[in-house]
Amino acid sequence: MKKNLTLVLALLASGLLTDPARAAEAPHETPVPVAAADYVSAETIDSAGLVLDPLAEPDGASLRFSGTGPRGRFSLSGRENLAAYAAMLRAIAELGKMDREKMFGRAAGQAAKAPVEAAAKLVTDPAKTLAALPKGAMSFLKRTGRQIKENSRQIAEGSANSTAASDLIGLGSIKRQLAVSLGVDPYLPDETFQNILNETASAAYFGGIGVKALTMLVAPAAVSGTVTGLNISGNLTKKIVSSSAADLRASDREDLSSLGVPPDTITALFANRWFTPASTTLLVDALKQLGTKKGIPRFVAACAGVEDSADATYYREVAALLARRVAAQGPLARLEIFHALPVAVSEQNELVVPLPADLLWWTPTADEISQALLQSEGAPPTGAELWTDGQLTPMAAAALRERGYTISTVD
Repeated sequence: MKKNLTLVLALLASGLLTDPARAAEAPHETPVPVAAADYVSAETIDSAGLVLDPLAEPDGASLRFSGTGPRGRFSLSGRENLAAYAAMLRAIAELGKMDREKMFGRAAGQAAKAPVEAAAKLVTDPAKTLAALPKGAMSFLKRTGRQIKENSRQIAEGSANSTAASDLIGLGSIKRQLAVSLGVDPYLPDETFQNILNETASAAYFGGIGVKALTMLVAPAAVSGTVTGLNISGNLTKKIVSSSAADLRASDREDLSSLGVPPDTITALFANRWFTPASTTLLVDALKQLGTKKGIPRFVAACAGVEDSADATYYREVAALLARRVAAQGPLARLEIFHALPVAVSEQNELVVPLPADLLWWTPTADEISQALLQSEGAPPTGAELWTDGQLTPMAAAALRERGYTISTVD
């Protein structure tokens, strides 16, 4: 899937598939590097310790940003992926400043009042022990600093018992709240981030320190409350913070089934590491708003096949753009896949083209694809709409409008 999608998007910008004779018939553009600073805020980069190369390279309808940072050289396609990377590095740095030893020490002091036998049972079988305790007995589970650190290690390693226990006692909720407060997906598949998040959340929980108190220790600029790269609404933020990963998966499975997505496709989507429980919930919420089931199973199958974060971001943004269009102008009749590019058709037979982009140039292939979309099989569309969250060059915008496309740009 990655090869198909990446190839089509790259050709869309480069024009390499177009017949040379056709290309000579009309003026087109050759994409060139652009100033990176024109597309990314200095605050986003500087606060994460990143230094961008002066120029961003064209990468399909996206821009490829390269530079250096705490992890050495990096190269990322798209502003959203760069912003998410910066948010993660910023969160790791802020969590690293917190005095977890002090939190553990506070918990150890409280543990002196707790029965040693109960602490030992928690270490050997935390899920079973916690399940057997009444709610009022939770306070007696404060353990020594060494035991707390060991539990933190187990949670970081993801053992079944520690994971079940963390959700049962509320540690999982603290972890999710802390990650979201720092603007990062709690389930981001980065080992360093997950380890320091688990350690800090464990120390805070067993030390009796709430998330609000924790965030007061963080630099104000790092406290976001909105997950960078996911554009989550307030209601979805609450759902992600208050629900365990298992609960999110169960809810999403039910919703996807109601949209006609086969069970094996749902399982494949959940197994894809680039669609975390949080980002999947965002995707599903957008798909539910489209007003149709037609084409959604194929779209979800395409999502399940992505092989990197850039493609996963692309499909989430496509769904989000279509949801924005529906909110503004009404339901869709169906989704379609045109040469690996998702498009939609409205109930009024209008062509709707969602285009997550940084910058779209008017290349021969952009010219050809925009024309081909209007000539698909069946009744000719009554209109054509391009919905994008990025920019078009003046030539691209003028050419598309001349062809009959209306252009809507959303934040």
